This record gives sequence, structure tokens and C-alpha cells, in this order.
Amino acid sequence: MTTRVQFADYISTTLAAGTDASQVTMSVVSATGFPSTANGYFFYMTIVDLVSWAADTQPPIQREIVRVTGVSGTTITVDRGITTTAQVWAAGSVIELRSCRQALYDLKIPAGGTTGQVLSKTNSNDYDTEWANPSGSGAPIDATYVVMSANATLTNERVLTAGSGITIVDGGANGPVTINATNVSSSVTFITNTVWNVPPTVSGVLVYAIGGGGGGWGTISGSTNSGGGGGAGEEGAGVPMTVTPGGTVTVTIGAGGVGGTGNGAGTNGGTTTVGNYNFLGGLFPIINQSGGGGGPGGRASTGSPNTAGGLGLAESTTYFGGSSGASPATGGVNGQAGGGSGGYLVGGAGGAAASGRAGGGGGAATIFGKGGTGGAGDADGVNAGTTAYGAGGGGSGGSVSGNKTGGSGCQGWAMIAYIL
Repeated sequence: MTTRVQFADYISTTLAAGTDASQVTMSVVSATGFPSTANGYFFYMTIVDLVSWAADTQPPIQREIVRVTGVSGTTITVDRGITTTAQVWAAGSVIELRSCRQALYDLKIPAGGTTGQVLSKTNSNDYDTEWANPSGSGAPIDATYVVMSANATLTNERVLTAGSGITIVDGGANGPVTINATNVSSSVTFITNTVWNVPPTVSGVLVYAIGGGGGGWGTISGSTNSGGGGGAGEEGAGVPMTVTPGGTVTVTIGAGGVGGTGNGAGTNGGTTTVGNYNFLGGLFPIINQSGGGGGPGGRASTGSPNTAGGLGLAESTTYFGGSSGASPATGGVNGQAGGGSGGYLVGGAGGAAASGRAGGGGGAATIFGKGGTGGAGDADGVNAGTTAYGAGGGGSGGSVSGNKTGGSGCQGWAMIAYIL
């Protein structure tokens, strides 16, 4: 780091005008030979009363040290009260560039850093001083340090501290500092087909995944009956998986089922595959009923006409899919809300009856959100939200004229959590 305190030999002049104790600019008779103050450089000058200077009185009757931080013509900009209190000075007082304890101190602390540093005196004489810490390293306090332990002389330091799963081994002076990480957990999320590269130090893997949501049923022109919503994809929560460190795992994301039209069924949601695990998509509904949740349970038995759907049968304690809401088999009846899964009690809302036509059933929910709402009478079903992964699409309402389309389900999702 550059030392910014400057020195020069045989530089002296006199004050061209008197100053009070608060002034930070002074007028001198001549500034010839003064060091540069560009780019933060500075130097120290000592002001002595003319009588003491002429008689070489020691110590002088009146004295003050100033730090000169700017020179413009014969005007100098100064800091006052450096090692002596600011004084009132008469014109003609002598000002000389001399060495002083603060200048030597700034050689020890580059860039003129003084904050927090203390000089001690052996007595009250300003010219008899010693370093408070003569064996100190002289490190600049305005630099930023990362240290192993705090040091009172380094006021801008940061202490290296171990977080969770981290250990720090200090090898001592001139030795290495070793940082070890143990049992660090992380995760990676997938919404597109991917081949995951298994870290070489992985020690455990859990899989979370959802199949694609089923599409809602569509209705034909003139039908008073409505269509059921699509079921939710099967969800897996924290399923252990064996992997080969440094190997790969293929991840395939199940597509959302497409909504049907013209008294047609939507399509089932696609299967999300993580390695050897399959998470089945949600099922499309039977006409005038609800769609079943994902998994081998099929369509929920509670999904009969005019009855709200429930959860699909579970493949295991960690696999389940929500059933969609049922669609009325007669006109003028509101559709049922979709069933819940993954934290939601209900899915998308059923559609309202209108124009003598029944409202469509709502799509089933997943942990990411509710399914699409059922279409109102004479309206299409609503797609599941684009981030409601695995949720089903809403069924269409009954039709006054023209075919109505069911809403599409949302694609699946997967996450792999692992420990290093």
C-alpha cells in the first residue's frame, strides 16, 4: 500500500496573514518547494511564533503542527489539532516543514490511517514520545482483513467463522487454514427432461416428484350436461433412491393432459420418471363424473354425478393424487370443486350453471396449487396454472351452441435432494 505522507528538506516560509483557531486555510508568503498534495498525498508543517524561532527557544512559546492536504498558489488547506491544540497565529509567524511524531506514525500506518491508533508519551514534553505498541506490525487499519480471531488494532476486520457442516482447521503461523465441509445438503429442481449428473461425493438422495395433471372433459353443442375436471398427478414425497456417485439419473417430466372437446374425454397426464421411479399422471374424467387421482387407484369412487371428488387411492403412504370435481348430469346445476391433495383441501372451483346448462367440475389440486376452474354454463373449462405442477384442468360447462373444450392439466415436476 502506498505511503502518502511526504517530506522535503529546508522548506520554510511565514504566514502572510493571521489566522484564528478554527481556520482550515492559511495564507503563506511562499509555497516554493512544497511537496505535492495530489491523489491524497499530504505533509506536516510546524508553526512557531517569531520570537521563539529567532531565539531558538525550546520548546517554543507557541507551537502547532498542521497536516497540509492541499496547496493552491500561496494558500494551503490544513487539518488542525494534530498533536497540539489549534492556536491563534499572527502574520509573520514562521511555518516549516519538519519531521514530527505523526509523520513517523504515518510511515508505520500507510495511507495516513490514524483512527483507533494511540501514541503514548513518557512525559508531557511533545518531543519525547514512544510508540504505544513498538513491536506492532504496522498493518493499515483502512484495509479489509479476514482473520482467524479479532485484533483490536485492526478495526476493519472480518472474523472467519465456520457455519453449519463446516469445520476450520488453523495450521498456525505460516501454516495452511483448511476448511472442511461435511453433510452439506442441496437440491436440484426439474421442470424439463434432464440427465442429472450425480456429484461424486453424494451420500444420500431423496426424490420428490409429481406426474402431469389430467385434462378436463369437453361437451358437445346443445348438451345440458357438463364435463368433469381432470385428476391431479401422483405425488411422491421424500422417496429414498440409490444412485452411483459420479453417475447419472434420467429425469422425464410428465406432460399435462389436454382438455377434450365435443363430448370428448381429455387425456391423462403424463408420467414423471426419476431414475427407476414412476409418478403417474392424473386421469381424465368419465362423462358427468370426476377424474381420478394419479396412481393405480383410478378414478375416485366419490366422483359420481353431482358429488365432489376426493383423493385417488394411494400407491403407498407417500404416493397420492387428488380427484377432480364431478360434473352434473343435469342442466342448471353448479359443478363441484376439485378434490385436494398435497396440502390443499379442495382443488379448482366448480363452474356456475347458466342458461339452463350445468357448470363444469373443477380440476384437482397439488402442493403447488389448485386445478383449473370448471367452465360456467355454455363456457370452456379453464387450464390449470402454468406453475400449479400436476394439477388437473377444469371441465367445460354444458353448451347452448358450439362444442365446449375442457381445460388442460399442468405438467409434472421433480426435485432431487441430496447430501454430500
